[in-house]
Amino acid sequence: MRDARDDIAGTVEALADLDVILGKARLADRWGATEPQIDPHGILCLRAAAHPLLVESRRRPAGEIPREDVVPIDVPLTSTARVLVITGPNAGGRRSH
Repeated sequence: MRDARDDIAGTVEALADLDVILGKARLADRWGATEPQIDPHGILCLRAAAHPLLVESRRRPAGEIPREDVVPIDVPLTSTARVLVITGPNAGGRRSH
């Protein structure tokens, strides 16, 4: 009986791990996420980056009046600018009219 319990617990754990992986993949697909590529010199440039929570907060059902879009930005992280700090409640940026 104990062996069966251990086998079942292992199977449940494996299924939970697969569920997390599938959830991450679906969310990445929903947000249009891509895997970051770092060049050989350690430079990372986030192209058309947008905060995922802002993107999600702007999602709307088909036919609904669009709200203000999230404005993506390019963020280069180089050997001289290696840290990115995002602060404040309005860290998503603003578009001027």
